Amino acid sequence: RSSDLMQGNLPLLGSVAGSAVTSEPGNLAMASEPGMQSASIGDFEEKTSIIKPSLDRITQEYLKKLHIQERAVEEVKLAIKPYYQTREITKDEYKDILRKAVSKICHSKSGEINPVKVANLIKAYVERYKHLRRHKREIEEFHDFIVESP
Repeated sequence: RSSDLMQGNLPLLGSVAGSAVTSEPGNLAMASEPGMQSASIGDFEEKTSIIKPSLDRITQEYLKKLHIQERAVEEVKLAIKPYYQTREITKDEYKDILRKAVSKICHSKSGEINPVKVANLIKAYVERYKHLRRHKREIEEFHDFIVESP
């Protein structure tokens, strides 16, 4: 049947006895053939070379965000320190304000860490916590007064 191959005539699928050819395009060549192994290894290397730069890019973005967060933490600590040293806020309030302020700064749209804005933000948080503490004390005193009165 070599004359058919030379003329471009191919037999119908399944008509050749002992033929392993199927109608599925993925099964036309076997993976055990040397040419297929080198192609699959080349594909793997190509895919890993594509993945590696994207991992490097992701790592760089992560490090950049981490650096910004560290800068925000340092700036907030500088702004909040005087309030903590003068005992205007407690240790728990210090931690809450630090956490909230850093989160707010890092998620801001501008992406900048302006020391003046950070100081104003901290001042507002301190005033808010002082007010809540005062208000909480007034509520407790009012509650104690109601409970004691007959």
